[in-house]
Amino acid sequence: MWKANKLINILLWVLAGLSVLLCVYVFVRCAGMDEASQKEDMLGVISPLFLWMYALIGVTALLSVFLPVPHVVENPKSGKGVLIGIAGFLAVIGLAYIIASGEGELKFAGINLIAIYLMLGGTVLSLIVSSIYNFIKSK
Repeated sequence: MWKANKLINILLWVLAGLSVLLCVYVFVRCAGMDEASQKEDMLGVISPLFLWMYALIGVTALLSVFLPVPHVVENPKSGKGVLIGIAGFLAVIGLAYIIASGEGELKFAGINLIAIYLMLGGTVLSLIVSSIYNFIKSK
């Protein structure tokens, strides 16, 4: 297990280093441009950063879905919680898709924003409910 943790830590440092290098690349490219060319070529400058972000999000999503599988196989009762979590996440994304308007990238941005707002609202609501529950339980 120790070797796996060490490998994961090395991988995390490599990914963080690549992220920093991409950010430095974008800043250096922007610093060398005048204001007019920055407005024209901004998409070309930040495009690698967005591609890297999408790759990291995709890898994170895949790992968060597939890494619990061995644990679920060993302990089937824990699989219920994992499935409920995945179903809840998909329900939030589905609701955000229904609510979002626009086309193409605008709809994608709307889905992301609405999903974040829904998850933030759920987090705040769960904090309030658990506080009230703990207050009532302590009396």
